[in-house]
Amino acid sequence: MESSSKLNKKDVEDIIGLSPMQEGILFHYLLSPETEQYFEQYSFSLAGDISLPVFEKAWNYVVETNEMLRTVYRWKNLDKPVQIILKSRQVIVKYEDISVLESEEKERVKNNFKVEDKKQGFDLEDGPLFRVYLLKTGYSQYEMIVSNHHILFDGWSYMLLLKDFFKAYNHFLTGTELETLKKTKFKDYLKWLGTLVKSSEEIFWKEYLKGYKNQALLPLDDIKKRNMVTAKNIICKLNKDLTCRLKSFAVGWEVTLGTVFTAAWGLLLQKYNSTNDVVFGTTVSGRSNTEMEGIQNIVGLMINTVPVRVCCSKNEKVGEMLQKISKNTNERQSYEATPLIDIISYIDLDKRQSLFDSIIVIENYPFEELRRSGTGLKITGYQGYGVTNYDLALAITWYDEIEINFIYNSDVFEEVTIELLKERYIVLLENMSENKENYCNDMEFLIEEEKKLLIRDEVFFDYCL
Repeated sequence: MESSSKLNKKDVEDIIGLSPMQEGILFHYLLSPETEQYFEQYSFSLAGDISLPVFEKAWNYVVETNEMLRTVYRWKNLDKPVQIILKSRQVIVKYEDISVLESEEKERVKNNFKVEDKKQGFDLEDGPLFRVYLLKTGYSQYEMIVSNHHILFDGWSYMLLLKDFFKAYNHFLTGTELETLKKTKFKDYLKWLGTLVKSSEEIFWKEYLKGYKNQALLPLDDIKKRNMVTAKNIICKLNKDLTCRLKSFAVGWEVTLGTVFTAAWGLLLQKYNSTNDVVFGTTVSGRSNTEMEGIQNIVGLMINTVPVRVCCSKNEKVGEMLQKISKNTNERQSYEATPLIDIISYIDLDKRQSLFDSIIVIENYPFEELRRSGTGLKITGYQGYGVTNYDLALAITWYDEIEINFIYNSDVFEEVTIELLKERYIVLLENMSENKENYCNDMEFLIEEEKKLLIRDEVFFDYCL
């Protein structure tokens, strides 16, 4: 890694510490700076006419008013790493008109553009760690691609940044008044984190994970390469019928749709591990605790990864398990800022083991609010991409439809393994939505081809007898 460029003091606005989550991301970055870990890329389809100079001016206003977009990192020869907020940083929007291309060629160019952007990566020491691209794809049709390193901010922040962008775009385009809100700074969040009481966190997590001795493993194809990370993904979009049934099922049991997806993943891990008690990771917003004023409007990395436990007794119905998960989630909210490394230290776990190797991310950000921005621009769809250090992440989003993105470490998983995992997960969701009275132990997860083989083998066995 090349040495970082020296910063002039007059260019520095502030120097602050890192949150535990940021420190964890920095740790993994230093282990493998050349990988795509924690690279994020969101693609937004826009309808309307765009003025490129105004578009670029609006994004530079967003950078000017959100300090985390002007951040670089230093750690060499320091006791603790720091993030340095620069006074200014320019965004130069890369623009390309591909509207004249045929549909297939257009898709190829768009995909190549995104792939090349991923390959470019980010340098945490010098930055910039935030990029914006604009592709014209047709008459009044555009693709806006926003890339960043995850150490800067989380998915909720995307919504805040987009709100700022549309307001600024409208202001610079029409001359209307621009309302500037006083925002809580990320360093105030770091101060608030320092006030949390460790003893109460320890009591909660010890009780939550009491008696858990297993490790919910995934069917890895090559464990020898586990430290390498080459990410691939498989995307599954649920049809409208299943989506409606899942929503109805959630309403019937008075739980969120996210709880249903969480429960289904827990049940599938139970089947794979022949147990009724599993733990895996879940990403939480970090904004559910209302004790800190302005926490909902901070642009920064507020999320945290914490354990979620799915445990069910022999005669427990799926709906009862859902309500138990929902209750535990509500109780957990006050302790969701606890660093994972602290949680692991609270329990009797072999330190050579990880508590889990898969996480589920429910990305229900309210992008719906941005459908009509008042600028003549309209978001007609979006797609997100991100890579973590876990072997498998399920990123579940819903906009016009529900999309499940299986992001996996292709150095330890074959594509066929993830395809089967995906199909079995969908089977579980189908079965959950069809019968409110299902028992956890009776939940079917085998796909049709597997059932046929099982029946054939049973018939052959009976014939031999």
